[in-house]
Amino acid sequence: MKTRKVPFDIYIPATEHREAIKVHTIRIDLYTDDFGSERVTPASTQLIEKTQARYMGLLAAEDIRAVRQPPAPGNACSVAL
Repeated sequence: MKTRKVPFDIYIPATEHREAIKVHTIRIDLYTDDFGSERVTPASTQLIEKTQARYMGLLAAEDIRAVRQPPAPGNACSVAL
């Protein structure tokens, strides 16, 4: 399996009132399988999703899970009303 780095453009998706906007270019890893097809590595897929979410003002899935985890014992946060 051969891996190489390539540039990948990150876009904010288009809406009905504007076209997609290019916001950043990152370098991702592609690997070539036994049949000669190029595929994005799982780590690069996560990087693409996280980068696009950040530019759109969204939380990535793993960030949402981290926010939802209950605090560790002894680290409970209490809010006085």
